[in-house]
Amino acid sequence: MISVKETSIAIGGTHGKTTTSSMVGTILAHAKKDPTLVVGGLVQNLDSNSKLGSGDIIVVEADEFDRSFLALKPTIGIVTNIELEHTDCYENLQELQDAFIQFCQSVPFYGEVIACADSPAVQEIIPKIERPMTTYGRSRDAAYRAENLRFNENRSTYSVFRAEENLGEIQLNVPGEHNVLNSLAAVVLGLEMGLSFEMIQAGITAYSGVRRRFDIKGTYNDIMVVDDYAHHPTEVEATLNAAKSGWKRRIVAVFQPHLFTRTREFFREFSTALQIADLVLITDIYPAREQPIPGVTSKLIYDELYNKIKDRCYLVPDLDELEAKLDTIVQPQDMVITMGAGSIWRYGESYSKHLESLADGVTG
Repeated sequence: MISVKETSIAIGGTHGKTTTSSMVGTILAHAKKDPTLVVGGLVQNLDSNSKLGSGDIIVVEADEFDRSFLALKPTIGIVTNIELEHTDCYENLQELQDAFIQFCQSVPFYGEVIACADSPAVQEIIPKIERPMTTYGRSRDAAYRAENLRFNENRSTYSVFRAEENLGEIQLNVPGEHNVLNSLAAVVLGLEMGLSFEMIQAGITAYSGVRRRFDIKGTYNDIMVVDDYAHHPTEVEATLNAAKSGWKRRIVAVFQPHLFTRTREFFREFSTALQIADLVLITDIYPAREQPIPGVTSKLIYDELYNKIKDRCYLVPDLDELEAKLDTIVQPQDMVITMGAGSIWRYGESYSKHLESLADGVTG
C-alpha cells in the first residue's frame, strides 16, 4: 500500500515510532494534505490506528521487529533513535544498526532521511548512509535543535532553532522530553516538505496523543491514574521523568515486565529506570509469544531494585492482589502509573473504576 501514494513517509526507531507517526499525520492533516496514516497505536484524534486519506501522502510506522520495515522503501525515512531491542531477532546492536542502514538506504536518491543526532547508535550509522540527510535533537551538532524546554503538567513548550535562527516556539499537549524530540522530528519533516512554521505550530498544538502513551485515565480523590506502553528501560525512564518534570506528585509505578528474553537482557537497566519513581510495584512477566526461561522471573528486577531503594518497592506476582496492595499505599496527591506492553492496562482501567466508585461513595 505504501507505493500507491506519491510520497511515502516511514518512521522507524526503537522508541517513539507511534507517537512521531501520529504527530506527522496530525500536522499534515492540519495542512490540508489529507494523508493516509497507519500506526501501531490508537490515535486519540481518530480513535483508530489508521486513516485512509485522499491526498498523495502516506505515513506509516516502520517496525524493526523481524526486519519487517525493510520491505517499505519509503521516499522519506525518519529514525528516532536506536537501542538494542528484540533480542530474539537481533543478536547485538551492530545487527540492529545494520538493519537501520538498510532501511535508510532503501530511500531513493531523491528522497531524504531525517535522523536524531542525540542517539549515539544513530550517530554511528550516519556516515554510512548515502542519501540526502538532515538531523535534529538537542545536540549542538543537529541541523534543527530544541532549546528552552519547559514542562507544566501535560504541556511541554520549546523553541526550534535551525543553526542560530530561532524559528519560533512549539507548544505540545503531551509531557516529557522524549515527546519534545518526537515532535521535533515531525516539525522537521514538515519544514523539509515546505510547510510554513506557523502551519506546523497550529498542527502540532492540535495533537492530543496516542492511547497508552502517557494516557491519563482520570483523577479520583486527588489520586491521578496514568497508563503507558513503556516496556523497555529507556521508555520506563522517559515516562517516569515526564511525570516528575510535569507534576509535583508522588509517583507510584506499577510495572509489568514484557517477555522473558527482554527481562533477562535488561533486568539491571529496568531496576535503574524504576528507581526514579517514589514507590514501585512489580508484577509477574507477561510472556506474550514466549515460553518461560528457567531462572527468569520478575524477581530479577525486584532484587536489583530492592538493593537500591529497599522498602520503596514491592513484588506483587498475582495481579488479582494488585488493587488491594495499591489501596494500602496510595494516598491523595499520588500519581499511579501502570506500565508495560502486556495486560497491565486492564488493571489500570479496573483500578480507575475502583477509585471512581470510592470517590462516588465519598461525595454521594
